[in-house]
Amino acid sequence: MSFESNHLLFNKIKKKLISSTLPSGIIIYGDKGFGKSNFVKLCIKETFEELIKFNKNNLNNNNLIDNDTHPNVIILKKELNEKTGKTYENINIDQIRSLKDFIYKASILPLPKLIIIDKADYLNINSSNAILKFLEEPKTNTFFILLSDQINKLLPTILSRCIKFKFKPPTFNEFTNNLL
Repeated sequence: MSFESNHLLFNKIKKKLISSTLPSGIIIYGDKGFGKSNFVKLCIKETFEELIKFNKNNLNNNNLIDNDTHPNVIILKKELNEKTGKTYENINIDQIRSLKDFIYKASILPLPKLIIIDKADYLNINSSNAILKFLEEPKTNTFFILLSDQINKLLPTILSRCIKFKFKPPTFNEFTNNLL
């Protein structure tokens, strides 16, 4: 997928991650279905590639990121209820609490830690308040990236603690070029 219409945003996030100057919380918001999640994964892949260019790291970062198994990246989204087989309506507080170990334990890799909350619109009031605790007391080299289709569904206190970036839909040419 091409992200030409978001090229400046891509480079800004990548540059700030490499220099460890990205704010501890950012929100990338925009219309549903235009690739915010893929955009962030690609940005992380390129950032990690740049950061380990001179390091003898045997990990295949790209595959680990694609498979949501990278030790420095957690992607939170609505979970499946094993009893009913249906997806929960919200991202629940237990999912947020489970981040504590990830955030406070040392990393085995010299890379930033990233928590991506895909569809942050589905944070309920309790999980939103739990996220605030982490945003208010950021850990060094740990970053939250919240992806939102409807930014107005996020708590004002979360909005006030994060830098917001509008994700632009692809241009007609980008869209048609990706079809070919």
